[in-house]
Amino acid sequence: MDHTQPVHALAYCGWDETVYSAAGDRIASTKLAALAHADSERVSGKITQVHVHPQDPRLIALEIDHMDNQVQLYDLRAGGFARKPWLEFGYRSATPAFPSKGSRTIADTNSVASASSSWSDGSSPAHRHGSRYTRGSTMNSFFARGYGDGVVLVWDYRNGAQKKVLERFQFHRQAEVAHTVLSGSDVIAYGAYSVTFWSMLGAKA
Repeated sequence: MDHTQPVHALAYCGWDETVYSAAGDRIASTKLAALAHADSERVSGKITQVHVHPQDPRLIALEIDHMDNQVQLYDLRAGGFARKPWLEFGYRSATPAFPSKGSRTIADTNSVASASSSWSDGSSPAHRHGSRYTRGSTMNSFFARGYGDGVVLVWDYRNGAQKKVLERFQFHRQAEVAHTVLSGSDVIAYGAYSVTFWSMLGAKA
């Protein structure tokens, strides 16, 4: 599969042996068993990450370089990507103001979380908005994503059929967030010099 721009995102679906590759604002779906690949399809913004839903492989989440709606969900049972996404949501990141480099903390970094721990050796300048190195995570009906201002959001799209997406949890840490992972009831995020853990069981929705 050749793209006309550099490939920045890749995902594999073992359910139907499909490789999703994204370059710029186009995404291609290639069946490994097929003799020819499908043509790429254009979406509404530059794709930075592709996720195959771990419980429902027909649901594909794209992370987009967009000011407000960085997450787009496509239900492939309704068609391909050349259409309006099934759901889209996100967060407009604020300008970060983090402490100077060299601090070390083990602390609860969010007032709404009752269980949080972090080890920090300082922080570096926040990621540029829309950085292709920022990555979120999806599991069940949740999508979690972190931002350059230290905010980590967990959305719940279980009522997506009614076009309702709820901001279920909001956490915060004193460093930018590059990668966020959902693991059971835990939310894990890293960026700069620290990794932070939160429990959704001990947080206020």
